[in-house]
Amino acid sequence: MNIVPEDIIEGTWERLSELTIDELDQLVLRLSDEQPDLFEYLTSNPENFTENDSSFTLFMGLLVWLTLGQSGGELPVLTWEILEEQENANYTKMAELAQLMIDSQEEGLKKISEFYTDHHQPELYGYIAAVLSPDEEEDMEDGDEALAVTDESRPLIFLMLKTVLDCLDVE
Repeated sequence: MNIVPEDIIEGTWERLSELTIDELDQLVLRLSDEQPDLFEYLTSNPENFTENDSSFTLFMGLLVWLTLGQSGGELPVLTWEILEEQENANYTKMAELAQLMIDSQEEGLKKISEFYTDHHQPELYGYIAAVLSPDEEEDMEDGDEALAVTDESRPLIFLMLKTVLDCLDVE
């Protein structure tokens, strides 16, 4: 799949942000029809997720799905098995990085930097990471709490969105 440029990502973000509730509901319905397991994955959130955490996860999942859908190739229809396998692989990698930070902060920081910058969709992957950054989130709130996610949910949301990106972006 082609690398999605930043202007496509930002344009998709803007279009999503401008949708009415009815238009957003129609888009969510389309996702649930075309990608039922992906829809369920994005909406089957832990009990400790707040309403904002859940809404943000779905919004960002829509962003990834729509953005990659514009890149020219046909997106694969995801199954729970595919999503779980990739989520487990990502979780294992993140746990290894956490352990590496404990063992050697210098080596850990190097590997974490590679983890966040070495992806076949660098712009979209970086966008996900940036949006989940507390500093970036504050800039995008525009004075309200619409995008605020809890610090406790942030790592799991990142894991879920990376999983979705990895599964939808077939090379």
